[in-house]
Amino acid sequence: MALPGPKLKPETEEIWGCGRIHRRGSSLQLRRSVSWPGIGLFAVGAHLSLANVGPQQERVKARREFVKDRLRKLLDDD
Repeated sequence: MALPGPKLKPETEEIWGCGRIHRRGSSLQLRRSVSWPGIGLFAVGAHLSLANVGPQQERVKARREFVKDRLRKLLDDD
């Protein structure tokens, strides 16, 4: 008695055996092989972002002071 499932050509069944099982395994391997580098890239990006917070904050403070000084100068001259 044949199991219900997709009708495969005999050549395909001979090459792949139980096609569904092999596809599931390779799909899992593909997900793992793509996930780990993605996680690594995310971790590196997070590290670099946190490492550069200090200089970014200094630039924001300098810009804020510049704008305040400029506004004070413009308003005091009137």
